[in-house]
Amino acid sequence: MAQYSFLTQRIPAQIGLTIFLIVSLLFLIFFFWNLQRTQSEILSLEIYQPLSIKKAPFLGIGDPLKEKIKISAKDNFLDFERESFWLDEDFSKIRNLGQDFKKREMDSFKSSLSKENLEVSNLEIEIDEKQAKTVLSCQIKGKGIEKNSYDFNWLLKNFPFDFSKFQKQERKLIFFGKLKETDVEIYIEFQFPIEVSETKVWQK
Repeated sequence: MAQYSFLTQRIPAQIGLTIFLIVSLLFLIFFFWNLQRTQSEILSLEIYQPLSIKKAPFLGIGDPLKEKIKISAKDNFLDFERESFWLDEDFSKIRNLGQDFKKREMDSFKSSLSKENLEVSNLEIEIDEKQAKTVLSCQIKGKGIEKNSYDFNWLLKNFPFDFSKFQKQERKLIFFGKLKETDVEIYIEFQFPIEVSETKVWQK
């Protein structure tokens, strides 16, 4: 009596080819599903990448250790200042890049605001070697910025939160938090007592 088992029988060539094609198809499906998921995760990070934190992977520079944003509302424009504190290694790259870093940062900042119908003037970037920080400052005016009311959607849409997460004082909004590995502080001051919604502020 022949002593064959299922495991010792040779698989016909056609069946073997069919199994190979099925396994290959499953592998390709898994590969493209995983790629799509990775792209979605990257997109999600880009959506919630704050306007304040400027990633510059093309320059080999990581996220800042800390960022402090100060905004002062004055009639129909905003005084804006962003201090970014860096790791020594990243700051060394910024210092070596010098004007190239400044130009890329300013171009990126102006481009992001122009998409919101906002104008930027007196834009400057200072490289402070003593404190290993960069300071971007400017004035912002345009859509939603009026004498007695201000729409901050241009800023808050880049964060995973709105004004409900801020501390509200009579004439000031304050935020302390951490985004990824960066400590973030935001201070927004007004010339009058305020009322606040999710992204808008107006005179009380």
